[in-house]
Amino acid sequence: MPTRVVNRYKEKGTVSIARRRVGFHFGNPFFLGNSAIGVVAVETRREAVIGYYEWLRGTNPFYAIIEPDRRQWILDNLEGLRGEVLECTCDPSACHGHVLQVLLGEITLEDVLAKLAAEENKFIPPKADSAQIDLFA
Repeated sequence: MPTRVVNRYKEKGTVSIARRRVGFHFGNPFFLGNSAIGVVAVETRREAVIGYYEWLRGTNPFYAIIEPDRRQWILDNLEGLRGEVLECTCDPSACHGHVLQVLLGEITLEDVLAKLAAEENKFIPPKADSAQIDLFA
């Protein structure tokens, strides 16, 4: 059975991947908005998801100083997530849970990037009224 990511407010999971204040956990150190327990503030969901991927893969040397012991714990315990229902608060949006699925080889990074792109393109700003544009010309 494949690993799934669910919103804990809508469906009960078997493993929480949320951030915690203490101890080892699967939470993302990259966060949006206000978080008392995140480590690195970012401006977009894309940055948070890609940051988590690069942090776990070790592909960004700037991230090497971010919680190295917890990073290693996640990598050491990753296989234990296979087939579990991972609960966080992001679903149905793309999140670090999907990165865990990538690292398990169940989906591709391209799948996650496509999900992010689809979410980013949901909002279409209204066209400016021509009379309004003339006011500022």
